[in-house]
Amino acid sequence: MIGDSLVCNIKYVIWLRFAFGYLPNFHGSPKMRAFSYFYTIFLFISFTTIVIAPFYKFPWFFRVLALLEYTTHFLLAFVTKDDYLYQSFRFIYGIDTNANVRKLYRNLEVFFKFIILYFLANKILVVMMLCYRLPSICLFSNTLDFSVNIIIRLACDMGRFTVILSIGLLYVRSKILKMNFLTQSPNTICGRHSVRNFINMYESLINTFDKIKTPTNITVCFVITY
Repeated sequence: MIGDSLVCNIKYVIWLRFAFGYLPNFHGSPKMRAFSYFYTIFLFISFTTIVIAPFYKFPWFFRVLALLEYTTHFLLAFVTKDDYLYQSFRFIYGIDTNANVRKLYRNLEVFFKFIILYFLANKILVVMMLCYRLPSICLFSNTLDFSVNIIIRLACDMGRFTVILSIGLLYVRSKILKMNFLTQSPNTICGRHSVRNFINMYESLINTFDKIKTPTNITVCFVITY
C-alpha cells in the first residue's frame, strides 16, 4: 500500500482513514482491492442512510453539514486514493539527506499520534460533559443517535487529517531547508555548487506544495466552515 521510502510512518493514519471509509491505494491482490472498494462504498452508503434516517434526531443543519463534509472527504479519497500524500512523503534527495532530519521526522510522527489521540479524547470529553449536564441524552433510547454522531464526527476528523499531514510535512521540510542554509559557512553559500543545491531543495519543496495544494484547499474549506 505504501512504499518503504517514506520519510514518515503514516501507515497507521492511512489504516485509520480506511476504517472510516477513505479509500487508500492498495497494491495487494485483486480480491483485496475489490474488498477495499466494497468496504468504503458500503460504509459511505451506511453513513448516508443513517444520517438522513427519520430516527436520527440531531438537527438537520448539523446532519447536512456533516454529511456534506464526509461526502467531500470520501470523494476526494476515492478519486485520489491519497496518492498525493504518498508522493509528498517520499524521500527527497537533498532535503531529507541531512543527518539531523530523522529527529525532526520522529517528532512529526509523535505529533500526528498526539493529534489522533486528541481527536478521540475530545469526543470522550464531550460525551462525559453532556452526560453530566444533560443526563437525558445518555439514556438508552438516545444511545444510537449519540454513538452515530460521535462516529461521524470522528470520520470527519480523519478526513481533515490530511491537512495536518500536509502542513506538518511542509513545516518540517521548510525547517530542514533553513537548517541547511544556516549551517553553511558564508564562503560555502556563495559557491556555485551550494547555490545549485539550495535551488534544487527549494524546487523540491515547491513541488511538494504543488502536489498537496488542490486537495488541501478543498479540505480546508470545511475545516474553516464546520
